[in-house]
Amino acid sequence: MSSEVSNDSTSILHKIYTSDPILYKSYVNKKVTITTEDSNVHIGFVYTIDPVSESIVLMQPKEGEEKMQLKIIMRGAIKKFECSFDNEFLLPEMFVAPEIHMPEQELMKRKYSVVKLLLENHFPVSEDKALS
Repeated sequence: MSSEVSNDSTSILHKIYTSDPILYKSYVNKKVTITTEDSNVHIGFVYTIDPVSESIVLMQPKEGEEKMQLKIIMRGAIKKFECSFDNEFLLPEMFVAPEIHMPEQELMKRKYSVVKLLLENHFPVSEDKALS
């Protein structure tokens, strides 16, 4: 048995330090075909790729609907990955806050409740009239 210590620092680095984030970014919004170890084929658009686990978040259109379905495919389950760089698909925003229309009176009531709570807990509050 050898008592030498390897000078190769890449052997002790986590995969995140050796993988290419620019390559991962180039897959976002692209159509891909993923074959998993259990021979299932998943076709969809890459929403994002987790750089640590290398799991792929795949968006698939539901047939006959405008909605999309999300699938997370773990890196260890991927047998084959094919990406089409021909065109880019603009994916819908997944986490958009709904617009809430509130009467001015209700809005002011909530605002003063927050101001009162902050002042009671000794947080200095000042109102900027330009933002009102």
